[in-house]
Amino acid sequence: MIQGNIEGIKKSTIQILDELVGKVQQQVGMIDEQTARTIWEISESVNREIILISDRKNKILSVGVGDFKSAVIPEIENQRQKGLRCVHTHPSKNPKLSKEDQTALKEFEFEVMASLVLAEEVPIVHLGILSGDESGEKIIELGPYTLEESERVDLTQYAREYRKWQKKRSGEQKNSERALLLGIDFSSGRSGMDVDSSMQELLNLTKTAGVVPVESLVQKRKDLDPKYYVGKGKLMECKSLIQIHHIDVVLVNDELSANQLRTMESLLDRKIIDRTGLILDIFAARAQSMEGKLQVELAQLKYRSSRLIGLGHVLSRTGGGIGTRGPGEKKLETDRRRIQKQINVLENKLNEIEKNRLTQRKQRKKSSIPTVALVGYTNSGKSTLFNRITTGEVLAEDKLFATLDSTTREVSRTNPFLMSDTVGFIDKLPHDLVDAFKSTLEEVLEADLVLHVVDASHPKWLEHIEVAEGVLDSIEAGDKPVIYLFNKWDAVENPEEVDMGLIRGTKVKISARTGFGIQDLYAEIDKVIFGEILKKRVEINQKDQRFRNQLFNAGVVTDERYWEDKIILDLTLNKENFWLYEQNKEDFLWQDITP
Repeated sequence: MIQGNIEGIKKSTIQILDELVGKVQQQVGMIDEQTARTIWEISESVNREIILISDRKNKILSVGVGDFKSAVIPEIENQRQKGLRCVHTHPSKNPKLSKEDQTALKEFEFEVMASLVLAEEVPIVHLGILSGDESGEKIIELGPYTLEESERVDLTQYAREYRKWQKKRSGEQKNSERALLLGIDFSSGRSGMDVDSSMQELLNLTKTAGVVPVESLVQKRKDLDPKYYVGKGKLMECKSLIQIHHIDVVLVNDELSANQLRTMESLLDRKIIDRTGLILDIFAARAQSMEGKLQVELAQLKYRSSRLIGLGHVLSRTGGGIGTRGPGEKKLETDRRRIQKQINVLENKLNEIEKNRLTQRKQRKKSSIPTVALVGYTNSGKSTLFNRITTGEVLAEDKLFATLDSTTREVSRTNPFLMSDTVGFIDKLPHDLVDAFKSTLEEVLEADLVLHVVDASHPKWLEHIEVAEGVLDSIEAGDKPVIYLFNKWDAVENPEEVDMGLIRGTKVKISARTGFGIQDLYAEIDKVIFGEILKKRVEINQKDQRFRNQLFNAGVVTDERYWEDKIILDLTLNKENFWLYEQNKEDFLWQDITP
């Protein structure tokens, strides 16, 4: 029986599809040419996707039909059978796997998800295969291939590697804490992200912290309950889920008061970590430099000093885990006076580091090399861009807060500049953390230009910009010259939906991963920092090398050639170095011969 949207399809066509069920294809790959052409012809005639599910022996187990937005994966007797392969047509003739394709691949754990199109009358397949590494599960996309070329892809080996990764991950998760995520849908009256996006971000934070998210609960309310955070009935529902799913920790999507923490821990008998505590925990695990570690410890102490009464489980449990990284138990079990003393010690240490940072900034100012600062929402691709432009080695991962420590490097080119990578921003970024990292964020205050990196592929890119600009305003850096970089443009599925006109100012489409748009970015940086670029040609008497050497030392020479007793130089000048050209000609034996 053919499954899915068969309304309006001729009975004879349905019969052709029905006869495919049970067919054993002779091809070594996932589909033979005759079957491919048959389902493509039907797909074009009805303008719907045709989906085939087959096993490793190339026996077709099921056939489905669906339109572009509602293609249904047909059911089989054992949906979780290993080695299942899904081949489906794309009537749009775009072979790239859609988000729906990728979701189905992950949900049903197909050995391969293949899209089929006809290009110049030749069947072409684009493959998606599950894989995994330290950063998590991912999809490897291969092709497009002809059917003959696709036979050379060792699907069994890919499947074997994926199962090995699954087994390893399963073993790691057995030793990981299991979390229940809890949030509130304020629905109206509050600005910021919608609840789905906010809870998805909490999920990503949970994974970044090394915790396994098991269940998620959201309650619709106008405001936080001052005692229970959510209603008491919802907490009872949480308690039930905690028992059923063996939950170790409850992660809350808002900042809690000491009273709320104490009440929730008492009722649920589990560790409670709010969003602020979770972010601080991630920062504690990821800070690398001495300054970064001190800044995080300072923020944690300030945060926990006001919540000592409500941190029962976090303080009493031994064995570590989320919420216990950073300052140790002894520090937190002392009274407020001793904690305040420790805060003073940390602030003094950070003040000393800040003095060194100021000295470094003064030295940079003396060098007259302009500074460019990268800012943006966490995981927008700042570090990837930094590494591409500076050929640096800053940690760049597909995780939240991969970079915490500010790094500055020189970008050597005709118009050189210094580039600083900074910590990423996030919705509901803890105030104590912003204050603690203020000295690091002051790199932005000292910058001549801010590059605001935006993940253009994220559906909430506009909200991310607003969050980042809010943090910049809080450190009084909101009036800096800004270029908005719409990064990950290669991952944007519908470019027309990214309305860059909503943002005022200079905007550049780029892909830090592929290098797309980087030259356009350089051109915009030059315009803002260096002003109008002037091309000049000068002729210097060979007897006087002083002017030649000065121009080379300034890095403005793009070409040099000798003719008789003259040196001819082509120059690229800007407002910063144009003074070289305007020097008194009587001091040097040269003249302008610009064509």
